[in-house]
Amino acid sequence: MARFARISAPLLVVAVVYAGCLELSLPEQPVFPIGLWIGALLIAVYFSALTVLHSQDKVAPRVLAFWGLVVKLALLPIFLIMLVLTIGVPLDSSNGNVGGLLLVFFILPLDAGVYCLMLVSSFHGFAATKRLLAEQTIPSATVKRLRKMHAVPIADLVAAIWLYVLLRRLDSAAPTSAQDALPCITTEATPSARVPYAVTQCPKNMSSSSK
Repeated sequence: MARFARISAPLLVVAVVYAGCLELSLPEQPVFPIGLWIGALLIAVYFSALTVLHSQDKVAPRVLAFWGLVVKLALLPIFLIMLVLTIGVPLDSSNGNVGGLLLVFFILPLDAGVYCLMLVSSFHGFAATKRLLAEQTIPSATVKRLRKMHAVPIADLVAAIWLYVLLRRLDSAAPTSAQDALPCITTEATPSARVPYAVTQCPKNMSSSSK
């Protein structure tokens, strides 16, 4: 049940976000009221936050980083569209276009909402970095830098990819190091295994000399 909730929570956030985008793209045929969509999005975000908090100490950091990367890639089209609008609308308004000036006041609230959505998509990344700071498996300076990048637009996607690659390499290197340590253990154990044999031979030599 916990695994199902952990997987479904981020996917529910993505589904609700795209349902709202569908609502905005079809103003003449509304699927549901905007207030209902905002309420559903807040519930989905709250559910996702609860599952991340519940699993951050029980799930491997690589799994948290994976789902953080999945959410960011799923929401990437929305982030790119808002980036284009944020850059393009001020350029249009600089030419004296009154409609462009009006759109600036419409874009800024959307930018704030999309930034909050970006922070929501960084829930798993924040949880993974918190776990890594406690375990000290990766240098603290690198982990703190990744955590800060998760709160910066555009850099958050780079941080999510970087974090997952680091943890993937760390998990891949762990079995190799264990196999390298195995011959050392066997060679150290071999002389000690011969000690009982040498000890048992001593009484025989002593008995033959006594004869």
